[in-house]
Formats: sequence, C-alpha cells, structure tokens
Amino acid sequence: MAMLVRKSLFVAFGAFILVSPVFPQVFKVGQPWIRQWTMFSGVGTGLMKGDFFVQYETGETKSIKPLEMLGLERYPNTFHYEFDRRVWSVQDIERMARSYCDGHKGVVALSFSGRVGVPEGWANLKTENLCQAEGHLDV
Repeated sequence: MAMLVRKSLFVAFGAFILVSPVFPQVFKVGQPWIRQWTMFSGVGTGLMKGDFFVQYETGETKSIKPLEMLGLERYPNTFHYEFDRRVWSVQDIERMARSYCDGHKGVVALSFSGRVGVPEGWANLKTENLCQAEGHLDV
C-alpha cells in the first residue's frame, strides 16, 4: 500500500512539473508555485528586420539590408547574439546611421522601415532622416 502511494505521488509530481507551465499561458493564471515557460527568451532582442533606404545627392535611392548596414555577412553565432551592434533604443540606430552617413560620400537621407526584436516580440521601427537623427520605436 505504501509503495502504491509513493508511486502515485511520484507520477503526480512528475506530471505537475511537466504540465504546470501550460496554465499561465493558456488560462492566464499565475501563482508562485506555478512556473512559466520562457524558452528562447531574448534571443532576437535588438536584431533588425527590414530595409534601410539611402538617398544620394544624385537622386538615386538604394535599399540596404541591416546586415549590410552593420558591415556583417551574418549575425555572430554567439549565445543570445551578444555583440555590440544590437539596437536597444532609437539612439543606437541613430549612432549606426551617423557612422554610415559620415563614411559614405553623397548620402543625403537615410531611413529605416521594419521591425526590431524586443523582449515582448517585435516592435515596429520607422525612421526618417537618420543622418539628422529623427525616429521613434513603437513598442
């Protein structure tokens, strides 16, 4: 009898460990004894999806991908993408843009349209005139 109780408690406790994280996600209930699943939290935070648009003095407009703007072939293969060129705020993208505008002759305007990874998912990011630093992050 005692062995049956021990086995039952073991199975019940194992089921609780496996299934309890579902409750906060499905039923929106939270208790200190119910842990939440946070798989891959923050992996894409600070990464940009979208296009930069460069306008030159000649009137030519060019589309540039974020990796090309950052001078990277691909994002570094590191734990949680820890590298110095992540976008944490609009000021970060303005800093990158200023260095691009200063390093390329004939750039009149630079803008970005796309999304940036934030802890809650993806935030829209639309900027105009990055060489003059005007933009906003819609979280």
